[in-house]
Amino acid sequence: MNRIGAHALMWVGGWSEQECRQAIENSRATSYDLIEISVLDPSSIDVAMTREVLEEAGLSAACSLGLTFETDISSTDPEVVARGERLLHDALAVTRDLGAQYLGGVIFSALGKYTDPPGKHGRANSVRVIQYQGPVTFESFSSAVTTPGLSSTLAIWRNTWTDSLDLARHAREFIDAGLRGAQVAPTGA
Repeated sequence: MNRIGAHALMWVGGWSEQECRQAIENSRATSYDLIEISVLDPSSIDVAMTREVLEEAGLSAACSLGLTFETDISSTDPEVVARGERLLHDALAVTRDLGAQYLGGVIFSALGKYTDPPGKHGRANSVRVIQYQGPVTFESFSSAVTTPGLSSTLAIWRNTWTDSLDLARHAREFIDAGLRGAQVAPTGA
């Protein structure tokens, strides 16, 4: 059975100790099995503190990030690919050190709109660098909660919700009903 997780950016926009505790405690309080931690900047994650908070809450973690056009491993520019590969390796090290078994997100190309699809060489670069898969997590982002930069990157032009606890509870109920085979319409914001 798949573990069900909540993305940390549903709760907080950063990863200070206070934000870490809030995101992990809210995920536990709404019956999620794990939390997906954003490692957009792996050096900003205090691994020891995060592990301690995860252990206190009895929650496991998964990690994710979104590559930028400056770190796009599907690029044909070797320097851009090298930056992306370094970022992925750093993010993977944080993932490992947190005890997480999954690093996902937009890790095969940049999180953004392309004018053309990647060519054969770009796809080959991406395939060469990527080799990982993992569990299912619930993700929903609102510009009222997440960071302004991510809101712009994801093209969040309006707040789709403001109450993270309400959203998380309804999402978990919807997922659980689906796993049981029940036909349930989503509720909440």
